[in-house]
Amino acid sequence: MALNYREEAFVDEYFKHEGNCYAAAIAAGYAEKTAKESSKWINENTLKNPNKKSMYKPELVAAIEERREQLKNERVADAQEILEFHTRVLRGKETEETLVIEGVGMGETTASLKERPATLKEKQSSADALAKLLGLVNNKVNIEGAVPVVFAGEDSLDD
Repeated sequence: MALNYREEAFVDEYFKHEGNCYAAAIAAGYAEKTAKESSKWINENTLKNPNKKSMYKPELVAAIEERREQLKNERVADAQEILEFHTRVLRGKETEETLVIEGVGMGETTASLKERPATLKEKQSSADALAKLLGLVNNKVNIEGAVPVVFAGEDSLDD
């Protein structure tokens, strides 16, 4: 079942108010009395109470989860994006604006922003990160084998 206008507004406001159902419901245009019960709309424990069971709105829960996934995808870089960034830095295709001060004569200088490619140190850092991400480098030492145990002085032990 599709969400109505107010329910869509509730989902939007839910994230703006950091999960505060009451504030989200008020901002979405619900009456204060209705807003006080809004946390029951998305709380699965509501289903356990036979008197409140009908207040649970699974379509709201689904919309909130969908929006949460969408926001996560927009805000968090995935592995491919990280690999591509480090590759661009390594190949010198990623630039950075830096402040450059130049003398123009007679003791005067001008300051300007200029693009500069990655330094050798920055390229090395990206190469190291790529090597680790791609599994080309393993800093872990694996020691396996049998270790013999020898008891010294067992003759002098009392039974």
